[in-house]
Amino acid sequence: MWTLAQEANWEELKYVISNGDGVDCREALIKIKDAVIGSNKQKGALISHDLVPIILNTCIDQVQSPDRKMDALVILGSLAKGSEEQVECLVKQYNIVPYLLKEIMSKDNSKKCVETCLSTLRSIFGHTCAPKENFLANTDVLKHFLRLASAGSSLKTQICITSILVSVCQTNEDQLRLLHAGTLQILSRMICYDNEDIQIPALRCLSCMCYSNRSVADNICVIRLLS
Repeated sequence: MWTLAQEANWEELKYVISNGDGVDCREALIKIKDAVIGSNKQKGALISHDLVPIILNTCIDQVQSPDRKMDALVILGSLAKGSEEQVECLVKQYNIVPYLLKEIMSKDNSKKCVETCLSTLRSIFGHTCAPKENFLANTDVLKHFLRLASAGSSLKTQICITSILVSVCQTNEDQLRLLHAGTLQILSRMICYDNEDIQIPALRCLSCMCYSNRSVADNICVIRLLS
């Protein structure tokens, strides 16, 4: 039995995740998860020892158990809450955003998996290095996001979706894309919730949509009159 020291033996962890059996791999992932949560120093150690590709592969590998996949996703989520430099490494060196979108769009993943990926994406899009430009130009992604923001989804999922939309609404074209996709109806429902955690991002999204855009602002007025 091996243990995770204060300064983690990252090479050993790397070997176990890549070559160990299911039990040892899960134990290694749990140790890494416990190490990186709340510690940018340990996040930096993980990145510097080139474990990110192995963590990503654990998420992608179809033979991995759901528990091991979730542990790996939680690790990625923790890394996305690291420093600007660490998040930039995830985005530019490891190209994590397309992977997260693929997992979010997949019909084979559990709601918990999708929610975890959305939470990670929300953290990433809180940074300037995130690939926000033309994000909403992908109509398939936008439609899927709005479906995920339905009333039947968890509050966390709805909050993540709305927060991401706030971050990626960058241009007049983005505002119109959100308008034509039916975002106003979804936001008007969210604003009626008796829950500030979802009301605030919904109001921020409305603000982003109508900023210096008379067309969207007029539509918001109509939605208000009809509600």
